[in-house]
Amino acid sequence: MILRNARVVCLTTGRAGAPTDLEVVDGVLVAPGAGTGGPVVDLAGRFVLPGLWDQHVHLGQWAIHRHRWQVPPTRSADETAALVAQEVAGLPGGEVFVGVGYMDANWPEPPTAAALDRHVPEVPVVLVSADMHSVWLNTAGLRHLGVGPATGSGIEDGTGSRIVGRLVEQDAFDVELAISQVPTATLDEWVTDAAREAATLGLVGITDVECARGDLDWTRRMHAGFDLLRVRASIWSQHLDDAIADGFRTGRRLSPLLECGPLKVIVDGSLGSRTAWLDDPYQGTDSRGVLSVPAAELTRLLAMASEHGIEVALHAIGDAAVHLTLDTMQATGAMGRVEHACLVRPGDVERMARLRVGASMQPAHLGLSPAARTASLGARAARVQPLREFADAGVELFLGSDAPVVPLSPWAAVAEAVTAEHPSQRLTLSEALLASTNGVHTLQPGSPADLMVLDENPFDVDVNRLAGFTSALTLVAGATTHPSRG
Repeated sequence: MILRNARVVCLTTGRAGAPTDLEVVDGVLVAPGAGTGGPVVDLAGRFVLPGLWDQHVHLGQWAIHRHRWQVPPTRSADETAALVAQEVAGLPGGEVFVGVGYMDANWPEPPTAAALDRHVPEVPVVLVSADMHSVWLNTAGLRHLGVGPATGSGIEDGTGSRIVGRLVEQDAFDVELAISQVPTATLDEWVTDAAREAATLGLVGITDVECARGDLDWTRRMHAGFDLLRVRASIWSQHLDDAIADGFRTGRRLSPLLECGPLKVIVDGSLGSRTAWLDDPYQGTDSRGVLSVPAAELTRLLAMASEHGIEVALHAIGDAAVHLTLDTMQATGAMGRVEHACLVRPGDVERMARLRVGASMQPAHLGLSPAARTASLGARAARVQPLREFADAGVELFLGSDAPVVPLSPWAAVAEAVTAEHPSQRLTLSEALLASTNGVHTLQPGSPADLMVLDENPFDVDVNRLAGFTSALTLVAGATTHPSRG
């Protein structure tokens, strides 16, 4: 393939070169004239950049969520329950109704089974929170899934009583797994549809942190012909022993577009569900959140991963969780990234740089209910996602979405990173893009032909337009993934 009249943009300087020709041979860019020709695409002076990566996505869950009812923004549990009642009207009896995306941090009352029962007493209902760390069920839903009142809670509400109908952390994850049983062929079709849509945004690769044997799931998909993305597939701790026995190690290539990724471990909860493990309690409560894995078990997992050449991706949102994570990585020699790292002690920012621990961040989360974040954290809310502090300290940044928490959109992550509510935490556009291209600064002979073609140079437009950017042409390993091949 020859891309004629292409203007290559350097992400370090933001400058576009003069129109030139790019040739692709065997999925790699070569010097003009060095190839053997092939189809010619005249870009007419459009801008060519390295393709984008989403470094933290649950692609299977995102594919499923795209087929579910999206809970609109609401002001109370009662308002939400009333909307559910409208949606379930006419549904066949016994079918579970699932909705996704509710945010209850600012509601005047907690989401309880009784609140849903007043509007939907018979149809089983399961609502999944925006951050996926809590679920809300009515009594029929609890009964349908075999969840008794004693376990229909999971976290105290600050007064010592339990909230029946609201489940958090592992209890919530168990429910989410139960309602996400989709036939393999259907799920793979939905994943392909989601990847095809992502290609319209210039996405060329993902780190998939789905709770599964990602290496096996993606091997199946690649063998069946999936070729829309490069995939770095993770595993979770419950699969670690089997994966090691199968030869899993970070960086091992399983097919041309697939490689083994990190070990994913959830150390604490989330800010939206008020379960992230903090140094100091949430506003108005004595709760510091949830430590999801005991320190001794975390040490065992990281030591095993380090011994077998597996990097780690450690979900740690609260400052107490990040501190424990870094202690454990330092003690075991484990290498990798902290996922989310929303609240971090200033000294731990510097320690991440010293230990060469990366920060995998999801800037679009900052757009989720900032008022609720302030209500939960007070003055600490100004330091949530300290992007600028990480960049200044020399911590390597990796941007992603955490879809389905927010939609899979690398441009939304870039846009939020450069327009963050607190100017002191903003990245430059160059920094945000470099954190979104898997370490590629520019395209040159020898680069993989993973690229996007834009009608405008993003460095020349108002940053408030970045979230709406799309790609005119996307290539992965030299093959066109957008426009659709049919």
